[in-house]
Amino acid sequence: MSQVGLTDCTGDAKSLVPLLCCLCGSDQAQVLDKATCLLANALYFHEGNRRRFASLQGGEAMIRLIELVRRGGIERWETRSNAARAIGALAYNDELAVRLGKFGAVHATTSILADFVDGAGE
Repeated sequence: MSQVGLTDCTGDAKSLVPLLCCLCGSDQAQVLDKATCLLANALYFHEGNRRRFASLQGGEAMIRLIELVRRGGIERWETRSNAARAIGALAYNDELAVRLGKFGAVHATTSILADFVDGAGE
């Protein structure tokens, strides 16, 4: 898998969000799996992290996250499901939910189910 482009490593030392964003651009599957998991956890119930992530790369980081959900088929299930969790966490913020909807996040997160029979990839 090639890099997706979440590569904005700028930011302050008070937040791991920019670093996690960088790791979500890795071309190594295990790094990508764990980075998307950590990102989803960092966004969950943390409004500051949600806003920080949404502002990275002028909002492009959210679009790149949606692309992670769209790509990879069954082989990338862990990354795709973690990215979908991150999108769900971002959507707790009403303003971000509207932006995600405009970027196609609803279609992307629901369409991953089309790759799986009975939700198990069989």
